[in-house]
Amino acid sequence: MKASSGSLILGLAALLLPGLTVSAVFLNARPNRLQFLTEESVSLSCEGQQSSAGWTVRRTAGGGKAQRCGDGPQDFGSFDGSSCIISDLSSLSDSGVYWCENNDGHKTPELNITVSDVILEIPLLPVMGGSDVTLRCRTRDGSIDIAYFFRNRVRIGSGPKGEFTISKVKQSDDGVYFCSTDLSGHSSQSRLIVRDLSPTDRPLTTPSHHSTLSPDTYLPSTPPPSSPLSSLLLPVVAALVSLSVLVSILAGVLLLCKRQAGLAVQLLSGLAVSAGLAVLLLAGLTVSAGAFPPPTVSMVRLLCHLVVFCPYCMLTILMLSIYCSKKTGNKQPVSRETADRVEGEDYGNVTTEHDF
Repeated sequence: MKASSGSLILGLAALLLPGLTVSAVFLNARPNRLQFLTEESVSLSCEGQQSSAGWTVRRTAGGGKAQRCGDGPQDFGSFDGSSCIISDLSSLSDSGVYWCENNDGHKTPELNITVSDVILEIPLLPVMGGSDVTLRCRTRDGSIDIAYFFRNRVRIGSGPKGEFTISKVKQSDDGVYFCSTDLSGHSSQSRLIVRDLSPTDRPLTTPSHHSTLSPDTYLPSTPPPSSPLSSLLLPVVAALVSLSVLVSILAGVLLLCKRQAGLAVQLLSGLAVSAGLAVLLLAGLTVSAGAFPPPTVSMVRLLCHLVVFCPYCMLTILMLSIYCSKKTGNKQPVSRETADRVEGEDYGNVTTEHDF
């Protein structure tokens, strides 16, 4: 029972391990904003805690089909090996939805980039609570005397030279912003994301002005590109499950036939320990290689978890049944031969008395 309990814990740890170690890949823009003036340039890159090799920047802009960043005739921008550079931005051809995608079709959260003659400079990355954030309303010709700033369509203030500073931002400052001018019109809307760090993540130093956080902590998780080991994951798991089921059936047959009960216990205990260690080792190897399926294929991942977890449930039930049967079967039944012998001894001890 101790062996099976230990292996069950190891197996559960192995099942939970992948979900705790998957790192996010996200699309980042430099400069750190989503609105750009006509003829400006932007650098887009796929980033994350692990290598983002195999990920490319894609977009749908101008009402056309999806394109990838590259030098081909149907591509956009230019790829320098790590970033996608788009120069001389145009409101007609470059405003659109951008994202990162790998060869398996896994995607990052989308970014809506707009190009116009009036823009609001607002951080793309989440900002740290308690820092100062300066919003800037800009026009192509730079002629702004005063600009008005709005959050969730409610005017929050104005600023000379098109600037407005939010001091010590807090959660209530999270929202959708835009700016307007008297002569040039208004900008598109962009969201300011404010995140308060938890006590365990809070830095030792005071947040600096305009502090931003990596979005991989807050955006939906997207896994790193899969490695060649991912193609071996399902066959290995299937083989492990098949072996577990076969040994469980064998042990169950031995138990039901009331023969070799000790062997059945040994088989189950050995199987539980071996399966737990094998699953833990397999999970460690696949996590280190980025081979676990991503959340976008949750059904496949759920199936893998179920086929690995079900044998542990079966083993636990069988071990409990063995334990209960051993407790109730401690009293050995008296055989017929022993009963006859005892009965004969009783008859032998009887003394017959005769009256004369």
